[in-house]
Order: sequence, then C-alpha cells, then structure tokens
Amino acid sequence: MAFLGLSLVPLVLSGIVFAWQSYRIQVDQSVQLQHEISEKALGHIRDYFRDIEDQLSNAAEVSNIIDLDRTKQKKILSTLCSYRNKYHGHFYDTLILIDRSGRELVRVSRDRVYADKDFEIMTGADEFRVPMMDGKIYYGPVLFNRSTGEPLMTIATPVFDINSGLPKGVLVGRIRLKDTWGLFAGLHIGSSGSAYLLDGTGQVIAHRDASVVLKGTFFPVSGNNVRSGLTGLKSVIDTKEIVLGGQRLFLVTERPAAEALAMPSRSAGIIGVFFMVALSGTVVVGLLVRRQVIGPIESLADTVQAISGGDLARRAQHPVEDEIGVLVDSCNTMTKQLIGTIDSLAAENAERKKAEALLREAVRRAEDEKAKSEAIVAGIADGLSIHDTECRVLYQNRLHKSWFGDRVGEHCYKAYDNREVICSGCPMALTLRDGQLHAAERAEATHGGLIYLDVAASPLKDADDRITAVIEISRDVTERRRAEETIHEVQERLVAVLDGLEAIVYVADIETKEILFINKYTREMFGDVCGRICWQALQSGQNGPCDFCACVGSLTSEGMPGGAGIWEHCNTINGRWYYIQDKAIRWVDGRMVRLTVATDITGRKEAEERIKASLLEKELLLREIHHRVKNNMQVISSLLDIQACQVADKAVSGMFGKSRDRIRSMALIHEKLYESDDMGKIDFAEYLRDLTDYVRNLYAMDPDAVALDINVGAVRLDINTAVPVALIVHELFSNALIHAFPSGGDCRIRINLSSDETGKFTLVVADNGSGFPADVDPVKPDSLGMQLVNTLVRQLKGEIEIDRGRGTAFKITFWQLEQKKRRKTGA
Repeated sequence: MAFLGLSLVPLVLSGIVFAWQSYRIQVDQSVQLQHEISEKALGHIRDYFRDIEDQLSNAAEVSNIIDLDRTKQKKILSTLCSYRNKYHGHFYDTLILIDRSGRELVRVSRDRVYADKDFEIMTGADEFRVPMMDGKIYYGPVLFNRSTGEPLMTIATPVFDINSGLPKGVLVGRIRLKDTWGLFAGLHIGSSGSAYLLDGTGQVIAHRDASVVLKGTFFPVSGNNVRSGLTGLKSVIDTKEIVLGGQRLFLVTERPAAEALAMPSRSAGIIGVFFMVALSGTVVVGLLVRRQVIGPIESLADTVQAISGGDLARRAQHPVEDEIGVLVDSCNTMTKQLIGTIDSLAAENAERKKAEALLREAVRRAEDEKAKSEAIVAGIADGLSIHDTECRVLYQNRLHKSWFGDRVGEHCYKAYDNREVICSGCPMALTLRDGQLHAAERAEATHGGLIYLDVAASPLKDADDRITAVIEISRDVTERRRAEETIHEVQERLVAVLDGLEAIVYVADIETKEILFINKYTREMFGDVCGRICWQALQSGQNGPCDFCACVGSLTSEGMPGGAGIWEHCNTINGRWYYIQDKAIRWVDGRMVRLTVATDITGRKEAEERIKASLLEKELLLREIHHRVKNNMQVISSLLDIQACQVADKAVSGMFGKSRDRIRSMALIHEKLYESDDMGKIDFAEYLRDLTDYVRNLYAMDPDAVALDINVGAVRLDINTAVPVALIVHELFSNALIHAFPSGGDCRIRINLSSDETGKFTLVVADNGSGFPADVDPVKPDSLGMQLVNTLVRQLKGEIEIDRGRGTAFKITFWQLEQKKRRKTGA
C-alpha cells in the first residue's frame, strides 16, 4: 500500500496544481477583459468632462468678454447654456460671469430667469477665489438638489486679460450630472454587469438606474477585487480614479462573479473529471502489482526480520516456482548456516568475556587517576600549557587547545608564531634563562582570530633545583584591550564633534572652578585657558565666581548631578550675548564637573531691540490715527448738529440727529481704542456701558425709569466687527427707549453678548415693553433704523431672529469678520 500511495501522491499533486493554474489563468483573463472595458468607459467619462472644459474655456477666451456690455455677455452665456452635444446632451444648467472684484455680472439658466437683485458678491466662494489665485480650472464638490436628489457639480475657469495674461474674472458653470446617466445606460459590462460613478465620499452620482442615485446609495471604494457589489451579489469589481482639479471621482464597473468566472469554473470541472479517470486507472494497476510482486516480497521480508530477531526456527514459504521462489530457498539455506556459526562463536565468546572484564578494571583505575588530574587543570579559567627546556609543548588544557589547536610535541615558537627560533622577549625564554617568573602581553593569531593574552611563565624544578619544564598561564584580555581602544576612539570623536561646534564649550571643576577642557571655538576666542580658573579666564573685572553661575544648583542635595541650568548673559571680555546651558556631570576621573555650552545670540538680541523699537513706533502711530479719526468724527457730528439747526423740517432735522448719534457711537469706539493698551481690539463691555449712558443722556431719560441689564463679560472685538455691532446696539437700544414703553410701568431692557467654543458670538437686545408691531415686516421694514440693522447683520455675515412673545427680543449671531475670513480660507 505504501508503494501505491507513493505513486498516487505525485499524480494527485500534479493534477491539483494543473487544475489550479488553469483556473487562475482564465480568472486573470476575465479580470483583464473587464479592466479593458473599464478603460473604455473611463475614456467616455473623461471625454464628457473634457468637452465641458473646452466649451467653458472657449467662452472665457472671447475677446474682452468681461468688458462687453451686459447684453452681449448674456447672449454669449445663453448660447453656451443652450449648447447641446450630440452624445451627452446639455452640459450646463447655469452660467455665471464674475468680475475680478467678485461681483456677478451676468447669470443665465436653462430653467430660470435671474434679475439683478439675485446677483451675489462671490469674493469668498471657492469657485471665484481658486481660479483667480492659481489661474487654473476649478471643480467643486458634488452637491445634491434637496428637492429632486439630482447630483450637481460646479466648474469655474479664469478669464484672462489679453494684455497682462492675468485673471480679470471667472466664468462659472453649474453642471447637472443627470445628463451622464444616459451615458452609463449605454455602457455594456458583459451581459448583466453595470457601471456607475462615485464621488469622493463613495455616494453614487451616476447609474443607468436613476433610482439608485436618487436614493442616495453609497458604495465603499476599495480597489480591484472580488466582493459584494452594489446589487449585493458577489461580483468582480474594477475601480478607476478620475481626478478633476481638487476633486476625486471613481468609475466602478462590476460584473457578477457567476458570469465573469463561468468559463474558469467549467474548465476546472472538466479537468477534474479527466483527473479522476486517470486516478482510478492508476489505482487498478497498483493493486495488480501489489498482489503479484509486492505481497510475496513483504512476506519474505517479515521472515527475515523474525530470524534477525532470534526466531531461527522460522522459514519462508512460496509455492510458486519463479524468481521469488529461488530467493526464498536461498534465504532458508542461509538460516541453517547461521545457526551453525552462532554455536561455534558462543564458546569463543565466553573466554573473551573473562579477559575483557580484567582489562576494563585496569582501564577504570587509570581513567580515575586521569580524571582527577584533568579536574584540577579544568578548574583553571585561563589557558595552561607546559613546555620542556627545548620549548616543545608537553601539555595543553582545553581552553589553550581551543586557541591554538592540539600542538603537543611541537616547538611553541613554530606552532604559535611560525618562527624558526625562539621569540626574543618571550616570558618562557626569559624564565629558562634566569629561572624567575616573567609576564608580558602578547598578540596571538588563534583559530578564532587575533586575541591579546597576558602570559605568565613559571619554572618547574627538580630536587637539584634544575629547570625541567616551564608552565605558562595565558589570560584572554582582548575585551579589555578593545574596550580601551573604543574609549580612546570615542574620546577622539567627541573632541572632534565639540571642536566643530560654533559655540563655547568647556568643562570646569565644580569645587575648584579649574577649567579641565575647552573646544576649538573657545580656544580661538579666549586662548588656551585650560588649567585656569573659569571666572578669571572667561570674564573680566571680577573678584570671585559669577553671580549667575549655576555651580551650586547643578547638584542635588545628595551631591549627584541635577537638572540643567539655562540663562542669558553678556560676556564682560568681548561684550557679546550668549545663551548658556549648564549641567553637572561626572568626569573621567570620578569627580563632579560642570559642562557649559554657550551659544552666541548677539544677533538675535540686537534684532529683538530693533523689533521692540519698531513696535513702539507703530503703537504710537496707530494711537495717533485712532485719536485723529475720533476728532474727525466729532467734527462731522458737530457739522450735522449745525445742519440740523438750520433745517426747519423736524423730520429732516431728526434724521440729521440720528446720523449724528450713529457717528458718535463710532467715534466712541476709536476713543476707547486710543485709551486701550490693545490697539487692535476694544473691551466691548466697557464700551456698551458708555454707549448706553450716552443714549439715555441723549434722550434725557431718567436712569431709574428703565432698568438696564448688561451682561457681556470679557469680550474683545476688532474694530471691523465692533463698529457694525455698536451701530446695531445703538439702533435697537434707542428704539426700545423710544417705542417700547408708551405706558411706563416696570420697564426693563436686557443686553447680552457671549461667545461659544467655536468663536461664534450671540447678541441679544430684549425688552419687556409693548412688543414689535405685528404689521411691520422685520426683514423689509420701512424705517431707516431697521433697514440699517439688517444691512449691518448682512455685513457681519450673521443671522437675525425676532421673538415677539413677551416684549421684543432681537437675537443676532455672527463671527468676528477676521475670524470669518480665516474660517473660509481654512487658515
């Protein structure tokens, strides 16, 4: 059966390998076919976006399109918007022309008419900012229509000035990706496969089945593999990346694995059938061979094994007269001869055993004596050898043999050093000469390489005090020697590194202040001051150690090295400033020393002084600007007072008065900035208290008539934000004082200003008065004051809410304008 098994194993393994290789080749061919289909589909998608870019770029290249009158601009954009490609249909849903200031000039759409009031300022939008900055086509992220679920995408191209070559505007197009759905419906991925387009988040944006897109289906992007597809079936997936500006889209083709791998599976099945037929034939042939040949041979082998085990009465049986029968007869004859030989040897063996017993006893005694001697020598941890007076090796212990090999009987100078005469200065030669103990360090070439040995030679003498032999004990000191060389090399490298530093480096004794080491830079700066006292050699005009020296603080209370000391100091010899780092370390001789590294920072110090002077000058200049702005606003306020006095119409005079009050509110900000330590921001809590006091005095309001609650906290606003916020508070507070309490009573006004962790501010101006009139639209009011409030809120890019529940409460949320810019730009 073992023979049959050995013949079947290679056949089985070969069949499995062949079937697997054939299957893998056909699978790879199926995957490659799908890869080629994906490449073709990728070409169609790229052609679609390339046509969009070409049409938009051609329109942007129209000579001086920015400078044309609006009618011509609108005509050009309308023509482009109505353009219909024979393959892809309409490209654009909306087209917008923007000038270099971010102002919309023209906006056209295929399904809507825009008026001038619909135009926006686009300075903060990426579709305007990015093309203007880098001069390249911009693609925006994929967005979805909230009502229809259709995917949309923005493309923007710069409009270049013909003369300067610089962007002078931007042409923006809104693309409805719904137009690509027909393109995907025409792609054939096998008989039941499909292709679809994903955005960077994995959401499907184009598919031949519109419901897949409109349901907001997601599919994770994970490269090319076999896994569950969009339908949930196991599929062969091929993914291609499409890069549009800063956006990444993914074209995915999927084909059910049952279809893609059908041919490899059928081929593997056919190969398996052929393999099973061949395997069955092999088994039949093997069984016949076993019955006719292997069986009789196994029977003969069992008989031979039994005879070798002592069963000499066992005989082989084979009734057939053939080659195996002849072999069986020969085996039986040899068994009979073996029995006779064993009987004759048994008698001889008894005599030999007696002699062997006597010999073993003698050998045991000799080995015991030898073991005792070797145990004594083995206890020596060094190499040991014994030489006669002719320098021949008489004995070596195990360690000595491991170094030089078995050299017994050879001359040591020949065996160890390959010399013809005894080595001069050898400890053994000196011992043979004067009979004294001698030692030396020697470098010897051994089987393990070059080693260093401390060799000690001692004479062995007879009763007449004559030298009969010399014993040498050799100790391996290679590691010690290498450690010494390593320390020396490290010291040289350390000195080289320290000499390469552009800084003062020195080591001084903590107790005596003696300089023990200096680097090259220190030597060139102060000369060779090693051996001198540090405060005498490196400073001038001193009678003792430097006050700033960290010698005492560099050690712990137990006298061990502590932390590093860091300070800045101007050297009294060369007048230069240094950044000094000082730490206690243990020196090579064990004493505590101070390692000091001083880096020249004179240039930095001089730059700091120049910066301080420059900042002081700019602060004075800015303070003067705020003072002059405040004075100019006071002049304007006075002029408005004079103008109001010269106008007989009370309504017009009142308008002049309100304008004067608003200017006074702005002037108060510049007055606060002039008085503030921070010239860029104003303490808005203090400002609000002064502003409300001013308004109440303006209307001759009794302070006790209306209770005022101001809750602002530590809020500081920059001037660009503070001015519109101040005007908003002025308008809302004035309106509350004038209109909220016609009947008097318990009159209260509350002003809150706070910010959250994101930097968003919330302003609340509330009263418990008669309430905001129900017939007045706060978004489109008739009064100039509320119009001004809405304008200022839009200027802050904020939002306004009105609560008419109990009295009137205005809630305005906004960010500081500088912070708003940083949030948009990602800074």
